[in-house]
Amino acid sequence: MPTLILRPLKKIWALPTQMRLFSSEATAAAVANNVQRKRAVALRTPADPLSHTEKDIGHSYTIPESILSSFFSLGGIPKTYAENIKTFNEAAIMIRPHTIELLNYLRKANYAHPPIRYVLYGKPGCGKTMTITHVLHFAHLSGFIVAHIPWVWNWYRRSRIQAVSSESKPGLVNLPIEAMTWLKYFLSQNEEIIIKSNLRTSKEYVWSPRETTPADSPLIELIQHGIGRVKYACDVVDVLIDELKLNSTNNRCKMMIVIDGFNAFFLPFSNLKKEDKSRVIPDQVTLAQTFFKAVQPDWCNGAVVVTVDQFNTRDEQPQETPLYLLKKRGLEVIDPFIPIEVPYLSTYEFHCLLDYYEDRLWIQRPGAREELEFLSVKNPYELFKLCAPL
Repeated sequence: MPTLILRPLKKIWALPTQMRLFSSEATAAAVANNVQRKRAVALRTPADPLSHTEKDIGHSYTIPESILSSFFSLGGIPKTYAENIKTFNEAAIMIRPHTIELLNYLRKANYAHPPIRYVLYGKPGCGKTMTITHVLHFAHLSGFIVAHIPWVWNWYRRSRIQAVSSESKPGLVNLPIEAMTWLKYFLSQNEEIIIKSNLRTSKEYVWSPRETTPADSPLIELIQHGIGRVKYACDVVDVLIDELKLNSTNNRCKMMIVIDGFNAFFLPFSNLKKEDKSRVIPDQVTLAQTFFKAVQPDWCNGAVVVTVDQFNTRDEQPQETPLYLLKKRGLEVIDPFIPIEVPYLSTYEFHCLLDYYEDRLWIQRPGAREELEFLSVKNPYELFKLCAPL
């Protein structure tokens, strides 16, 4: 029978004295560093775009809850940003140089002349749509009637939506549901100012043998007719833009046309189909023709702000410049215009944005700013995605 040999057990739980001392000192140093490190505090500025100037660049301002629940209740804010309003417990926007440039143009423009067209361009994720949100807030507080298309490609990307041949404009097609939805959105942003300005129709409009809108009717009734009678929604949008241009020219109101993704109107493709299943080209839609009229310089007391985006193209290596994205047809519609580049963040803006994320505890473990700068290339959207798991 083999002999069982018992060996003494080692005290593996007992650490050497030197190791215990080192561990305690390291822990104490880490705690001390954590106590000494102060949480970053975001720079703030008043929530009034009318007063924003160059000295506010890099600061954040918060859109009041009253504006969010009224003017922005049905849109006007990027989807990703809207999802994070609850996360940050506020709707804050960082003020950037190109936004101040545009606001200064709008403040100093001579509105007795035809509207100046401004085209925002830049690489994806740089903040073109957030700039539009800032401009919309400015326009609302400045008393503009705002005709805003949140994203043009949304009208063309759904293949299940069937375009209907237009009875009033042969050769074109209608998107009645999209037009009705836009009228609701327009009314939610402008109902108060339209009623206050007492805007009325200039002539009678006949929709059918039994349905008419008499001359001198309140413009609100015209809009509500388009919402209630979806069949005529596209025609109502067309008439509404004509009436607003006329009222603006007569100095009864001022209007701002704002279109995000304007170059989608000039693409050679879309996902829409006609009744015969043939594809629809974007400029064959009556809504497109309506907003082509809206940006023309044949009225006054207004402004036109649009963006062009690389997402609205299928080119393998698209450029971000307006000349490339608008092509010949787009330039014919909107030229001349003032181009405004939306660039990557400057080093100062980059650190201001990270300070805001730390201030709102979006970043739980501060540090590694050089690595974040390298990985994000100071692109605001890429930086946001990189900071999410930190």
